[in-house]
Amino acid sequence: YDGIVVTGGNSVVSGGTISAKGTAVKVSGGTATVSGGELNATGANDSATVRGDGAVSVTGGTLTAKGDYASVLAGSPAGVVASGGTLQVSGAYGKVFDRGPASNPKLVVNGNTTVRTKAGDASLPDIDMASGLLYDTASYTVYGTYTMAQDIQTDSDQSFTINPGATLTVPVGVQLTIEGPFANNGTLIVAGAVKLSGQDANNGAITVAAGGTLVNIDPLANNGAITIAGAAKNYGVIANAGTIDVAAGGSLYNSGTIDGGGTVTVWGELAGTGTTKGAVVTVNGQQTYPYPVAITPTLKIATPGGDTPTKGTKLSITGVPAGWTAAYQWLRDGKAIGQATKATRVVAKADLGHKLSATVTLSKPDYAAKAFATTALSISKTAVAFTPKVKGTAKQGKTLKASGAPKGWKAKYQWLRDGKAIKKATKSSRKLAKADVGHKLSVRVTVTKKGKTKTVKTSQATKAVKAKAAKS
Repeated sequence: YDGIVVTGGNSVVSGGTISAKGTAVKVSGGTATVSGGELNATGANDSATVRGDGAVSVTGGTLTAKGDYASVLAGSPAGVVASGGTLQVSGAYGKVFDRGPASNPKLVVNGNTTVRTKAGDASLPDIDMASGLLYDTASYTVYGTYTMAQDIQTDSDQSFTINPGATLTVPVGVQLTIEGPFANNGTLIVAGAVKLSGQDANNGAITVAAGGTLVNIDPLANNGAITIAGAAKNYGVIANAGTIDVAAGGSLYNSGTIDGGGTVTVWGELAGTGTTKGAVVTVNGQQTYPYPVAITPTLKIATPGGDTPTKGTKLSITGVPAGWTAAYQWLRDGKAIGQATKATRVVAKADLGHKLSATVTLSKPDYAAKAFATTALSISKTAVAFTPKVKGTAKQGKTLKASGAPKGWKAKYQWLRDGKAIKKATKSSRKLAKADVGHKLSVRVTVTKKGKTKTVKTSQATKAVKAKAAKS
């Protein structure tokens, strides 16, 4: 051997570093034990061996065999046992196995152990892995209970899996960045920082502790439970078929999409401009989705007939559902008008030449208040304000006359019966017919003038037309 040879005893590394650049580090007749520090073998001709004629034990520190044909061998049936620290075998055909009497390749891993191997021909033996992190060029897998001791960042073509029943803890000050696919089938505890940037799935439990941070960039399928006492940020899509719970003091910032048949319960902070939906979404005990009403309040003029709004026209908001409390705010060109908080508004001089709209905020016990916006209504500056009137007696055979059209404007008339246009009734007067009896009549006047806005106004309706007195 060109490396380090220990004959008839044990090789124990409990601190510092022992490095051999040669064929091997060999412990003949004893045990190779690493409990701290480093024991390294870098092979000439792409081969290196860390060999103990007895067992090879790693309880702490780092044991490394580097080279395309690197190997860690044990002569004991116990094989290679790792119960802490880091065991690394790098190389295209690296191996970890025993050459004991049973001749069965064996790797026993327990404790908080990290096992690194190069994927390739027979790179790993049969694994008895009770706990630890096993990874190679293609994947990371967590067994049992494992706590990260340093930052880990995977490549986009490396998968990261937490096995069923396993628990991975990312402690304070440590960051886990997963660029490739992530599958949590056990438990992930985040006290430090975790960033997910691949096609991800949570089939178990994710807990973000106070002070911890979880960031999701790409699609995450949540089929389990996510509990947030720290901070979580979503910039991608979470297909939530499970539960997302934000504890008091925790926060969820969503600029992406959270959707699906699961529930979102927030007792802390929910922020961001993203979409948060689900079977039920509640914030501080009030349901925000699905909202029991989906309305768009429509800004309407209180006078009948779809009149042109001018100074003095009374506008009202309709469409508010029964059983809800509504708060109103009128807007001029999108900006709130001071003290304009009623369900109606009379068009003022200051409104002319602008667009009026309003927001209606609905509230009800057990539901979060939600604001709805009306469409904007243009108020022309060149329309003319006038009030058409109907003169005459509302009785069959009598004649009604329309008045009030502004001087200098060309007027057209349309008589209405109970608000509906009467065919061919387009003169400034109407002789009441039998068909009008029992109905209320009004007149719609449309006026035009060059350079001005066409203006439509409707008169108030008459009383119900009475029948002509029968001849005696």
